[in-house]
Amino acid sequence: SLYPNPADNVIVVENQDPFLLSISTINGQVLLHHECGTKQNIDISSYDRGLYIVKIKSQNKVGVQKLIVQ
Repeated sequence: SLYPNPADNVIVVENQDPFLLSISTINGQVLLHHECGTKQNIDISSYDRGLYIVKIKSQNKVGVQKLIVQ
């Protein structure tokens, strides 16, 4: 899960298993690529307002969510 969404300073990403997290712009530019445990706080305060794509990859599963930065 990813919350809060929309967000402005920090997002929290939680998963049952360790995961690989990536955040990219709508144009595909990767801004963050990080290996995480089961819970990770991500500082997004430097991100411009807009829409981003968050990809969470763990074991054989991949989840993709839109993130709105206010």
